[in-house]
Amino acid sequence: MKFKRQLPNCITISRIVLSIVLLILPISGTSFLMVYFLCGLSDAIDGYLARRWRSCSEMGAKLDSIADFFFLAVVLIKYLPSIVWERWMLISIILIAFIRLLSIMIGYYKFHEAAFLHTYANKAAGFAIYCFPILMYLLKSDAIFLCVLLAGLSAIEELGIISWTKKLDRNCRGFWDMIKIMKIIYEKEKVMKKSDMNQEESQLIIESPSFVDQGWIPKKHTGFDLDISPEFVLHHLSKEAVSIAIIMDDLDIPFISEYCHWVIWNIPRLERIPENIPYGPQVASLQNAIQGVAYGVHRYRGPKQPVFIRSTHRYRFTFYALNSYLELEQGAKKSDVIQAMQGHILQTGSITGIYKR
Repeated sequence: MKFKRQLPNCITISRIVLSIVLLILPISGTSFLMVYFLCGLSDAIDGYLARRWRSCSEMGAKLDSIADFFFLAVVLIKYLPSIVWERWMLISIILIAFIRLLSIMIGYYKFHEAAFLHTYANKAAGFAIYCFPILMYLLKSDAIFLCVLLAGLSAIEELGIISWTKKLDRNCRGFWDMIKIMKIIYEKEKVMKKSDMNQEESQLIIESPSFVDQGWIPKKHTGFDLDISPEFVLHHLSKEAVSIAIIMDDLDIPFISEYCHWVIWNIPRLERIPENIPYGPQVASLQNAIQGVAYGVHRYRGPKQPVFIRSTHRYRFTFYALNSYLELEQGAKKSDVIQAMQGHILQTGSITGIYKR
């Protein structure tokens, strides 16, 4: 199996070696024609075997492009001196060389590697150059025109593909193939963008005019001052939401994963929760929302670390958008609320503030 995977690459490398051998051999000799034929045969066999044995690889594609380049260079070196040059030939070859060089530079800039493509036009141009000795015998000067035409069209097509495509595909068959691929990529990106927008809209985003996420909580919202609850703004709140619940936890109490400072539920569907929610089990200003027992009381209790704790603590406010009101007693605690919310949560969102004594 390993032999099958490596054989196509070995044949491709042999074409590079044989191309170098062609430089040494006289153009009129039988040996030159035999080696020349083997070069063309290897170009057909390596690709056929790679596809048949499913051993196509990025390395094989690169080697094939390098071998084609070597063979083309040798053909030009060997045959150009025997051609009677005209001005249009020189101008055409210079333009083709410039276009190919531009393609290589753009490919390196975009993909950080030589972006040689195996398009049908490139294959046709390569085959015409391979058959150049026969074409010269049959068509005379028209052979040069045919080769220049195919080489020019393939160079322009490759430049266009490399310039426009976002992802390098060495096996792109042509410009129309690239358009189809780009259309597929565009449609996928469009679907992904729409999905991201829908996901963003379905996610409950929490903000507060008092502090930013991971920012310092103002002193008036702590037990060292007024100890009033902050104002909150809810973005992308589901239209199906009936009520809202809030749980506030200290995340940095030693030996305890979370310590609940505040729990409130049955807040009506509001996109703005007001500051300074009153004390007591029932909050009349919020249509009799209920504040459970947290920190031993029915109220918001802000940060207030003991005198012996000087480290920074994180306080997370978690919001739950629910599809119903919760039927709980006023003495319910955080664990009771979490259990009652199961099966009723439409969205969750949170904002975290920090405070240090």
